[in-house]
Amino acid sequence: MGTLSESRSLRSGFRLLACDLDGTLLDERGQLTPPVCAFLDRVQSRGVEVVAATGRRLSSALPLLREARIRGDCVVLNGAVVASIETGRIWRSVCLGDDACRSILEVLKSEGFAPLVYSSGEPGLPECTIEQGSVDPTGYIAFYRRYAGDRLRVVEQVLSESFAETSRIVTHESSQRLCTLGARIEPLAARLGLRCFQSYDTALKIHRFEVLHSAATKWEGVKAIAAARAIGLEQVLAVGDDANDVEMLAGAGHSLAAPQATEAARVAAREKLSGEGPPHLLVIQALERNLLNTNGTLEHPS
Repeated sequence: MGTLSESRSLRSGFRLLACDLDGTLLDERGQLTPPVCAFLDRVQSRGVEVVAATGRRLSSALPLLREARIRGDCVVLNGAVVASIETGRIWRSVCLGDDACRSILEVLKSEGFAPLVYSSGEPGLPECTIEQGSVDPTGYIAFYRRYAGDRLRVVEQVLSESFAETSRIVTHESSQRLCTLGARIEPLAARLGLRCFQSYDTALKIHRFEVLHSAATKWEGVKAIAAARAIGLEQVLAVGDDANDVEMLAGAGHSLAAPQATEAARVAAREKLSGEGPPHLLVIQALERNLLNTNGTLEHPS
């Protein structure tokens, strides 16, 4: 049975549940288990909007969310894109800008990193561009080639491409090398109006570094959905586990850091979870405590 550390009093009146996927709601195989799906279905049936806020691409997130019968919209690419789960239509997209992309790519290439350049991921169109012969120290590019199929474009010179629709730039390496890269890129990114951070892929167990527009955060995506539904930000409950969740955890009316969350996520969250058992089930137990009253019915605003 899970235990809770640093718990605050339970909150009522939540109308939107913003959830990270990998490392939070998904199990160790990267799946939404039946207990999680049943919980999400129960929450939605009581009128709460469930918003998956994930670093995954749209093509990766949609099958999971549709299978779990999550309705409405989702936030993908760490906030660069907001799209309808039912139709896949993108209705919010934040791009880096051509000049900013070139500046970042020049640094990555000069330092020997292999950049992956992501577009918004419109259904049926290529979602990522890489340079032929890119180094692949973590094996991620080989994995992605098998996984993405025709959604991956391979070009001779990435700097010869147009970057008008680029949503994010990602590279994979050891954590130590990425920390060194971050020290060089962060000042440049700040001057260009971009943000960058290192995170950990819990499914593939590799470290990544990514660069996005400063307005491309999970929290900005959640805020856009809340505004469209006339939901106040104090009515948002958020849960996450990594650096890409920090803004969402800090901004929501109440927030939970998953049991295996990074220190940055734990500092940003109002409630820090811990306990024995599968982390995704501990998350669901905590969400039930925050969303459901003792009679098992959802608390609604008066």
